[in-house]
This record gives sequence, structure tokens and C-alpha cells, in this order.
Amino acid sequence: MKTNQLLVNLKKCDFSQQSLVYLGYVIGGGGGELKIDLVNMEVIIKWPTPTNVTKIKSFMGEIWYLQKFIVSISTVAIPLCAITISVLRP
Repeated sequence: MKTNQLLVNLKKCDFSQQSLVYLGYVIGGGGGELKIDLVNMEVIIKWPTPTNVTKIKSFMGEIWYLQKFIVSISTVAIPLCAITISVLRP
């Protein structure tokens, strides 16, 4: 690393980890699996009921970001999309 002038702050480094949390995902843990961080799942579970179109879109953005981990996401998303479309149409 010295020959390529790369510096490391050892206080910020963890070596030989089985998994790591990155951008809301847990990477690793045997076979390089990709899982959702449980903190993110709690955020979705505890999300307050949306009361306007902006809050519905915010919630939908969060669930679409994690769509590969949410079973039957379309059963949640289709009614919410219908609400936003019906409100926006004159």
C-alpha cells in the first residue's frame, strides 16, 4: 500500500469480517449473500400511514429501493399507484 501511496486509518478499518453493512444491505455471511439490513426493514414496518400523495410517493420510493427483498410487493404498490394517479388526474 505504501508503494502506491494509499493511506489507511486503522481506527476506521475492520479486517477479516464475515459480513458488512453497506447502503442498507448486509453483504457476505457465507457465500457472498446479499440481505436487507434489519434496521431498514424496521423503518418500513414502523412507517406511519401516508396521509397525502407526497407521503405515499415517499413510502413507495422506499419499498421500491428494497423490492427484491419484499415478497408480493405489487399487492402493496398497485393500490398506492392507483391512489396517486387518481389524485393527479383532473
